Amino acid sequence: MISDFLTFLKNLPFPSPGSGSILPDSFREQIPLDSIFSFFSDMNNSVKIAGAGVTLILALIACFLGYKLAKLFMSITGFLAGCIIGLTVGYKVLKLGAPLTALCTLAGGILLSLLAYRIYVAGIFILCFILAFIAAAALLPLNGDIQFFLSTLIGFIIGSLAVKFIRPVIIFSSALTGGWIASGLIVTLCEQMNIYTFTHFTSGGLTLILCLLGILVQFFTTSDEDEVKRRKKKEQKKRERRERKEQKRLQKQN
Repeated sequence: MISDFLTFLKNLPFPSPGSGSILPDSFREQIPLDSIFSFFSDMNNSVKIAGAGVTLILALIACFLGYKLAKLFMSITGFLAGCIIGLTVGYKVLKLGAPLTALCTLAGGILLSLLAYRIYVAGIFILCFILAFIAAAALLPLNGDIQFFLSTLIGFIIGSLAVKFIRPVIIFSSALTGGWIASGLIVTLCEQMNIYTFTHFTSGGLTLILCLLGILVQFFTTSDEDEVKRRKKKEQKKRERRERKEQKRLQKQN
């Protein structure tokens, strides 16, 4: 069996969060990343394996159902982004102790998750920003502040385009990022369990196949009509709320 779940992250085709190459130098100096990752490293082995399984399942779902389940992934990415913001505010800005920093981190995650779920445009932007940021951070041959700045810029551009071209941008970003992460986990899992040893060519082929399949499946199983239906449903709910408010107002007057 796999001895340490962190070996998954270290062998994935993008920088490990613990390595710090995906994060700006100033952020690594201010946030106790070593303590955070040592906490995960000390977890029970079965918990680590379960975490790997959940991550792989989510990556495959994102790859093949990213557009259909966009609101789910909006909430997840919103939660993760909110946790980072809450951690930064609690630890650096407010200089709170460990328990209150953890509470601030959780509160930030929940707040941004709800915001991403309830406000569709904000959720679309956050989702595609995070997906594009991950992909850019993995592809750019840079480190430190420069890489973080360029990855953030790319994420902002893709997130802004997603608000305008919702369906194609979500499909491409979710299929590429989900397929990439899933293939990395599959390769590492197979090699750790001595099931099959992937070469650079076969691992790259697996990534390419998953990404292409994800794009094709999502394009063939969804349509622009889904977005039109979603907007009509949203407008209908707004009308129903206005009608209920108007009825209550008339009842009070009577």
